Amino acid sequence: MRKLREPALVLAFFLAVTFAFTWPLALHPASTITPYYGDPLLNAWIIANGFRNLSSPGNFFQGTIMYPSRDVITYSEHLFSLVIPSAPMRLAGSSPLLAYNLLLLLGFAFSGLGAYLLVKYLTGNRGAGLAAGIFFAFCGYRFSQVAHLQICFSAYLPFMLLYLHKFLREGRWRHLFLFFLFFLAQCLASWHYLIYAVLAVVLVAGAGLLLDWRSSGWDRLLKLAGAGLACVLLVLPFALPYARTHRRFTDFQRDIEDTLRYNARPGDFRTVLPQNVLYGNGNRFIRLPGEGQAERVLFPGLGILLLAPAALLPRRRRYRGWELEGEASEGGAGCGDGSETADAGEGEDTEGGGADRALSAETLDMTRYGAVPCPADEAEGPPGVRGEGAASSPPPSGDGLPLLAGYLALAACSLLLAFGPELRGHRNGIYVFLYEVGALKFMRVPSRFFIPLAMALAVLGGIGLHRLCLRVKEVRLGRFDSRTLLCAAFCLFLLLESAVWKLPVGKVPAGDAVPRVYRWLAEQGDVRIIELPTEPLLNLWYYNGELDSFPQDPVAYIAREAWLVYMNTYHWKKMVNGYSGYFPFSYDRIVTEMQAFPAPRSLSLLEGLGIDYVIWHEDWVREEFRDYCAAGFAAMRERLELVKDFGEQQVWRVRRAGLSADPRELGAELACPAALPSGRDWQLGIMAANPNDLPFVCTDEEPHRLVLEWRDAEGETFLQEARFHDPFFLAERETWTVGLRVRGTPPPGEWELRARVEGGILDGREWEKRRIRVEEDLPAAGDPGASLRAEFGDKQLLEGLMLDQRDGLFPSLLVVTNAGSAYWPAYDPDRREEGGVELAMRFRLEGEDGWEEERCLLPCDIAPGQTQLFPLLFRLPARPGRYRLELSMSLAGGEDFGEAWGAWMEVGEVRHAENAALAH
Repeated sequence: MRKLREPALVLAFFLAVTFAFTWPLALHPASTITPYYGDPLLNAWIIANGFRNLSSPGNFFQGTIMYPSRDVITYSEHLFSLVIPSAPMRLAGSSPLLAYNLLLLLGFAFSGLGAYLLVKYLTGNRGAGLAAGIFFAFCGYRFSQVAHLQICFSAYLPFMLLYLHKFLREGRWRHLFLFFLFFLAQCLASWHYLIYAVLAVVLVAGAGLLLDWRSSGWDRLLKLAGAGLACVLLVLPFALPYARTHRRFTDFQRDIEDTLRYNARPGDFRTVLPQNVLYGNGNRFIRLPGEGQAERVLFPGLGILLLAPAALLPRRRRYRGWELEGEASEGGAGCGDGSETADAGEGEDTEGGGADRALSAETLDMTRYGAVPCPADEAEGPPGVRGEGAASSPPPSGDGLPLLAGYLALAACSLLLAFGPELRGHRNGIYVFLYEVGALKFMRVPSRFFIPLAMALAVLGGIGLHRLCLRVKEVRLGRFDSRTLLCAAFCLFLLLESAVWKLPVGKVPAGDAVPRVYRWLAEQGDVRIIELPTEPLLNLWYYNGELDSFPQDPVAYIAREAWLVYMNTYHWKKMVNGYSGYFPFSYDRIVTEMQAFPAPRSLSLLEGLGIDYVIWHEDWVREEFRDYCAAGFAAMRERLELVKDFGEQQVWRVRRAGLSADPRELGAELACPAALPSGRDWQLGIMAANPNDLPFVCTDEEPHRLVLEWRDAEGETFLQEARFHDPFFLAERETWTVGLRVRGTPPPGEWELRARVEGGILDGREWEKRRIRVEEDLPAAGDPGASLRAEFGDKQLLEGLMLDQRDGLFPSLLVVTNAGSAYWPAYDPDRREEGGVELAMRFRLEGEDGWEEERCLLPCDIAPGQTQLFPLLFRLPARPGRYRLELSMSLAGGEDFGEAWGAWMEVGEVRHAENAALAH
């Protein structure tokens, strides 16, 4: 037990500082969260869901949010190696929130302990280890990321490096196994840390092996490679679900342009949190972050910036005896750095403490890697705290250069990657290369590379403090000496620089404070729910494309959805609501449709989805919507039944849950251009029509194939294929277009096109003998001198329409003719190519300015002279009144062209009971 005394005391110190710096979270860890509702509650749910599925590993990536989507854990980090330590807490009866907060607090403390043990092992200096631990555990960026447990929790990283160094020095299997264990744990904490851990191991171990390969030997390199291969094999099962999701959704990755909003900038390295005790008021040098700029808090502190360069101080030419013994055994600042003594010859006279000493050859070997044992450690220090015994094999580092080179490389590479794809307007080739090969395509925030930078700075700072100690003349001041006081001064300064006070916290219902509706739901068996109303949305532009829901108040939306996600841990029912790092199409579509609830169309979608209960939050209803909602519930009593009233929450049962049209009854037509310009990508579409009086909903997220076979007059064939997703929702008698992007064209000439669907609800559907011209010199919209004209034909369900629905989506049909001489390529929002054509829609309230401007994507490319049916899907105004709907064709990024058309329509002013049929 004496061996554990020192690390236990150090851990107690870091726990005490953690409790002080996270005040007042530590007072009420079972009922508060920091900094606000959002990612902390999502991560608490992920960990609780992982614990719930530990007994069924096949379901580990399945969750109960964002129904009907699957593999929803892949939309964020899986946090597996945080789920495992949470298991004892949960088995002991802690709530998901308490387990989450304990992991957060322990992450700070064990990060400090790990850095302490690592630097103490490398230098033999307790004071240097404590300084490194303080910086790594409590640097300002870590507190800025307190909402992101997957970034804030770095406890495995220093232990991984500790046992890496021990293995490189001694080659023991025990150390290799412990390195592998911590390396695997860090890789399975989050995908960010997999990159950080690999980067650290490659650079730190690589420097040691390359610069001192004779001492390390190829056998250790092979053993490390074997451990890395074993880690890959164990990580692979966690990567496969993410690969499945990427195969289903082509947009399941971070665009490199998005990273430019979160890349580090030079000014960020002097930005601190406003809660920082020392710098929180700001000054001419120190900046405070703006709203939503927590990722930019990158000021490391003056203390570590002074200590890290000291690691590069030149070594002394003479050895002093107190570097090995002396007061170090009496609780002094630490023991000597062996790299400082490597130049002393065997048998050379040395000085220190008034005694002449001679170093043996064995002792010289022990000092070469900065792991000289302290006498006190020999007596009572545990492995990993003291240096290994005097009989240990020589380390691979001859003079400390490989050690410093490895951490300097880690610091430099991390700093470079933190700047993202651009550095002061110049291309960052290393980041772009790693992105292109796929290593960084999941990462949106390059500035998070500050974490491995902080690890490198902690080690370099610890070594620097140790080397400063070796240059301080030994002076006794009572019970302490000058070296002890130097270490204490730096540790206190690092603590002061890191200190934060009163982090923002939010109250989370716990125990009896949990709303009764969720305790009631827990007893209802296998049911599916949705919690409404939703947060109001902004202008989304493309309602017939890949929706990207964006709320009017993002903070309110995040708080509400994350709160519902956490409440899910009390009932574990499948629910439509959710919040994560990625939102599938089904979620965005449902949220947009539910803007109109309670309305017949939105209820039809819930019926087709098989939703059993609508949890209606009366206190969330906007004041201007209260009469509308009351009328809607009254008009749909035959389809909705009130089963429980909990005051602020009401439970409505969907009477016809699961009622959906037969997919075999769907109609399907191919929409394709009559002519194509040679050699360019183009778009066609499948127009699916629901002729039934029942809604149709398809929850299959897998992409399916459309095989295109071209045949010319001579019988020559040309094959192509495109991928698409089945239509998600078709209301009664609605037509919807599924767009397909096709790469390239056949050679110029007259071709006959045949198309066949493979897979999905349209499996086996075929279309034959579509004659298409492929022309060499067909001008396209956007080309200089292109003639653009458009004519609108018949309109359906638009002129003079009176709607009982407010907000939400509304389908219709429109006929458009390309009356010009230029080809209309359908605009693709994902590719953002210039020259694409789209339909512009504008709502204007009578007597006032416009409500919203929308865009409708073309069902396919349209050739000159071609007339095409347009299935429209547009969003209705949320405010009732008489609106003018104006339609025109538009060149993306340019001006409208062709004939404009308009119609008047009434929105939300008529009674549901009299006009329910009109909405369909």
